[in-house]
Amino acid sequence: MGQRIWIRGTTGSGKSTLAKAISERQGIPQIELDELWHMPGWTVRPRDEFFSLLEENLSRSDWVISGNYSVATEIILPKVTMVVWLDYSRGTSFWRLFRRTVSRLWNRTPCCNGNYETLARTLSFDSILIWHLKTYDVNRKRIVDAKSDPAYAHCRQIVLRSPSETEAWLSSMGTV
Repeated sequence: MGQRIWIRGTTGSGKSTLAKAISERQGIPQIELDELWHMPGWTVRPRDEFFSLLEENLSRSDWVISGNYSVATEIILPKVTMVVWLDYSRGTSFWRLFRRTVSRLWNRTPCCNGNYETLARTLSFDSILIWHLKTYDVNRKRIVDAKSDPAYAHCRQIVLRSPSETEAWLSSMGTV
């Protein structure tokens, strides 16, 4: 088995960005759970189809995957060799998410299978900004709980607490 890395952390912490950087440095495929979960029009993919796509992607010998989707934990976790937790402060992760959201709105940058962030969606109860506020504490608790969870015993866990710590860790990985 090769490198199988799962990047986790709260919304806006930079999971996909870090996964992309690892993918490029290590020459391994990147899998984004958001891309597998969301279809065009922000439609959620049927679960059986999502699981099938996920299993197909995880069948490779090497990969780096980003996202939290607890519905997929039982499928992903047994296959990983490393979990990297981005445990940034609420302020840091919210500010990064806010900047990303504004940038996507302003530049009409697509995400998740060609979907676009809209001002209406950003200001609604389905807002990713509100999602961050609702899930921040839950995501941080996952990090604490994972340290003593036997389901994680087979893999290395790394907790990175700031963007600068993440950059230093990424630099230490080197390239292939």
